[in-house]
Amino acid sequence: MAELADRHRRLDLLDADGDAWTAVRAVFSWSYQHLSPATARAFWLAGVHPGAEIDAYSLAALLGEAVTPAGELLEMLARAYLVQPVQPGRYQMHDLLRAYASTLAQANDGSEAQRAALTRLFDYYRHSAAAAMDALRPAERHRRPRIPVPAAPVPPVADAAAARAWLDAQRSNLVAIAAHTSACGWPAHAITLAATLYRYLDTGGHYPEAVAIHTYARNAARCLDDLGAEATALTSLSAIDRRRGRQFELAQVEFKAALSLACRIGDKEARARARRGISRGGSGIPWPHEEAVTRAEVRQESKPVQG
Repeated sequence: MAELADRHRRLDLLDADGDAWTAVRAVFSWSYQHLSPATARAFWLAGVHPGAEIDAYSLAALLGEAVTPAGELLEMLARAYLVQPVQPGRYQMHDLLRAYASTLAQANDGSEAQRAALTRLFDYYRHSAAAAMDALRPAERHRRPRIPVPAAPVPPVADAAAARAWLDAQRSNLVAIAAHTSACGWPAHAITLAATLYRYLDTGGHYPEAVAIHTYARNAARCLDDLGAEATALTSLSAIDRRRGRQFELAQVEFKAALSLACRIGDKEARARARRGISRGGSGIPWPHEEAVTRAEVRQESKPVQG
């Protein structure tokens, strides 16, 4: 992967003078060699996490273990100065340490084991996001994709306050997960994550993150040649452009592209959404919080498409 190669290049540059006493790998190695086997594995797997922050739940997913021991391992890594606490229970790893950890992951686990660990991680994030949205917007549950329960434990998000707090805390990580899954072999995760998070990103005004996540979903849909998912992503991007009160011409282009895709696959509901977006044009009418397609609109879509 390009990201991993870039991390390795950074380490190589620091090692370029060949001085084993001052080379950054040697410094990191001194700390690493004092770790127990379990803590060492936690360190190198934490290094493959695509996001900026890691907690006990995400480390548990990577390790395939329970939350309590994962939290204890993070505390051990913090005591060894291999991760830094940024919030209670949340930690960051310096970029160079992450690069060093990723080289250890490749050397000790190999590509197949790393992929399995990342799949557990992405399953965890996708399901946790779905659980949070079900608590935050229970009436819209039927509109979101149903996500399989992961093997990893998930945080409690039983009420709207806890759900929003989890989503707010994990927002940057969720963008990173969408980027990685879209580009690196998990396109279905990117698509379902975007569909799951749409309402949270939209009504919360998290527009830069929304544009990024729905763009990753569009790219993933193109990878899979999934026209329905691509139409959904384009409609979501169009709605965001309209919501921001600008770029109406761009929104119209995106809505028309979504309509074309919906017509090709015969998706009446997607056609209705796209046509409703087109009909609003550049009038500046805000995109409503409730955007369910009515039965009348779907019936209208049953009529032959003109042109």
